[in-house]
Order: sequence, then structure tokens, then C-alpha cells
Amino acid sequence: MTIRSRVLALAACIGLSGCATAYSVAVGPDRNDVYGGVRLDARILGAAATNGDVDCGLADCNEPRVWLLASGALCDLPLSLVGDTLLLPYTVIRAAVGGPG
Repeated sequence: MTIRSRVLALAACIGLSGCATAYSVAVGPDRNDVYGGVRLDARILGAAATNGDVDCGLADCNEPRVWLLASGALCDLPLSLVGDTLLLPYTVIRAAVGGPG
């Protein structure tokens, strides 16, 4: 792998990081889930591990697409963990009162 490829891969990981947290809080199907971003990343990785046999939590999860999503989810998982932890008070309260979603 060349230096340029490594820099592009790192930039893609940084650019995609935290997307699952933002998606799960804003528009996800389980908007009141605590640690929704981590759960979404785990579902995507599980779908990739089973070649799409497990529901990935998104609308269109065919086999080629789930592998592409899994590479982003792998980069996103640590930062979604941080983002979900920072949003924990918000998501706990929203889950307790059955907020929007």
C-alpha cells in the first residue's frame, strides 16, 4: 500500500467517523436506543460477517453494499462509541420519556 493510499484511507475513516451515531439519533428506526450508533455499526458488521443474511438495520443491504458499509462501520465504531457516550444523558432521557421517534 502506497503512502497516498494510506492517507486516502485514513481521510475516509476520519470523514465517515461518527456517522452511525448521528444517523441513529436523527433519523434511525430505533431513535430512542441508548448507544444506537454502536448498535448500528455492530449490525452492519454482523450483516457483512453473514454475507447479508442478518438485517443490517438500513433499508438496502444487499451483499456488495454491506461489505462497503462494513469497511466504514469498522472505522466508525470507536468514534461512535465516544459519540454515544457523550450523548448518553440525552438518549437515556429520550428513551425514558419516549421522545420523538
